[in-house]
Amino acid sequence: AVLGQNVHRGSIDAAILDRVGVDGHEQVGLLRAGPSHSVAERDEIISVTGQHCPHAGFAVDPALLFLIIFFWTPPHFWALSLYRTQDYAQAGVPMLPVVAGKAETRRQILLYSLVLAPLGAAPWLLGYAGPLYGIVAVAGGAAMIALALRIRAEGGRDQGQETSQKRGNSASQQMFGFSILYLFLLFAMLLIDRIAVGLFGHFAA
Repeated sequence: AVLGQNVHRGSIDAAILDRVGVDGHEQVGLLRAGPSHSVAERDEIISVTGQHCPHAGFAVDPALLFLIIFFWTPPHFWALSLYRTQDYAQAGVPMLPVVAGKAETRRQILLYSLVLAPLGAAPWLLGYAGPLYGIVAVAGGAAMIALALRIRAEGGRDQGQETSQKRGNSASQQMFGFSILYLFLLFAMLLIDRIAVGLFGHFAA
């Protein structure tokens, strides 16, 4: 009963299904939108975030949720494109490493990660979430920056050396995989925090 009062299950299911549908659509067609790959995807993200996140039980400003996803998307997909550059080039997909080079892609990943980390912690800093969320967000944001720095540093040593290139690809793969976990944890902790507030409020009453 308490859970039902705080989180509308149908809204969560709708948000999850929409996110899955968008992800599939992005991978097939929207990657051809341009060098940054993100313009069309962000239009989809605006739709998902604006329509469903405010109704999914999160007591957070929807604009803040949108900004988190907005700045999460580029480093997530650019990390993938770093170790799949040849595949994208052969397919004629204008991903950032293909049109601007890997060095610029690594720089952009770092810049976006530096903005994403404080945005991820913002729900806690602004009082929307509790300290448990804050711990997860700060630790996750620090890990994202650390991976971005590693990608940047290894790229600086990648001057046609096969060994360095493999290390750079390894860092990119780790960034791609961890970024998925990072975003999942942020939203999972927001949901847990919301449920916990409802439970404590119920017992306190």
